[in-house]
Amino acid sequence: MTLADLAGNPRLSTFATTAFTVSAAADVDPPTLSLLAPTPGACVGPIDSAIVAYQDLGSGLDLGSFEARLNGVDVSASFAPVTTGATAQLGSFSAPEGPNTLEVRISDQAGNQALASAASATTPRPRP
Repeated sequence: MTLADLAGNPRLSTFATTAFTVSAAADVDPPTLSLLAPTPGACVGPIDSAIVAYQDLGSGLDLGSFEARLNGVDVSASFAPVTTGATAQLGSFSAPEGPNTLEVRISDQAGNQALASAASATTPRPRP
């Protein structure tokens, strides 16, 4: 097939080429992380739950990076992380009576880590 203009002149096809690279914008924002329960200063018992919410709108969450610590001791295995958060029963932690601090953190796929959140809650002494 030959292309021509209205005067019958053949159309010579020339294509200009260029090379380029497409790259996604770098994800520099950490996930959002909230420790919803226990609330700071709360008096909690073993049937109460620890509730964590998180999300990442950039590269996505790295659920394997979820970490929870009670008074500095790793209690991550007590949590069941899913795509939007994690929960655990406080009784699974064996928290001592008195003030306790729960810290949580998570990273996204780009390696950005959410700042640790902490709540101090008091575990009451069991009644006789």
